Amino acid sequence: NTQSGTTTYRAEQFEGDPGQNVAGSDLARVSRASWFTITPFSGTTVTQPSGFGGTLGVPFASGDGITDPSAATLVVAKRPDATQPWVNAGRSAATGTAAGGMLTSAPFTSFSDFALASTSSSATVNPLPVTLISFNAVRQANGTVQVAWATASEQHSAYFEVQRSLDGRVFTSAGQVLASGTTTQAHHYTSIDNTAPTGQLYYRLRQVDADNTATYSPTATLAGCTPQLALYPNPAQDHLTIALAAGKTVQLFDLAGYLLQTTTLPASGYLHVGTLPAGTYLLRVVLPEQVLTLRFTKE
Repeated sequence: NTQSGTTTYRAEQFEGDPGQNVAGSDLARVSRASWFTITPFSGTTVTQPSGFGGTLGVPFASGDGITDPSAATLVVAKRPDATQPWVNAGRSAATGTAAGGMLTSAPFTSFSDFALASTSSSATVNPLPVTLISFNAVRQANGTVQVAWATASEQHSAYFEVQRSLDGRVFTSAGQVLASGTTTQAHHYTSIDNTAPTGQLYYRLRQVDADNTATYSPTATLAGCTPQLALYPNPAQDHLTIALAAGKTVQLFDLAGYLLQTTTLPASGYLHVGTLPAGTYLLRVVLPEQVLTLRFTKE
């Protein structure tokens, strides 16, 4: 260290996720628990010290998602400021256990933001509160939507609420799943939205802790689909089954447009037509976004 002159340093600790921009580095993730900023001053002006070379010790505690401080993949991350990606600042020493300790960086020459990080793609070791590692929504063949997500670790997590929106702004609850409390093990979850409309949808997770604090996931967008309704057998004699229309309102018309029947289909999609005279009929299925009309023949 050949630093010349007098430098004053301001150290600040911030809680939460500092951002996961690790582009161009070998880092897999940065701690979402906290990060530190050290700002050097010459008088009242922010000025990097001339000739500085040294290391920094980053402390960790039980809530920081450290399972093995000795793992070579646990490193210190560094970035000039929040607009720049994180880079690997290495490690030169580690002390303590998962309950708490200190990780020391490799030597560096300028001050900036610092955080704990990992170069391992596996979150089973030192997950660094990467609570959510995947989240997606997929429309199923039967018209329902499966929402799936995975966590690498959880801290005092009580439950997940699946929320759905038609416009990406106003969300309503579409399901709730119990969480795993406090764990450093990976967990996978699914929830089925049985009443999903067929138009474009937006899903997100509301993760609620034991103290009722809540955080939200990024939003997953699901493209709309045109319902592929079908009825069989056609021609029919005693009954019809209308596929993918369970729970929907259907209206039965003759070809003159006279309404013969209105009913809500059961889960089987079964509609009794045995008492109808032989002929051709129109079946109108009322969906949230549109009304579809199907034609069938009664023998």
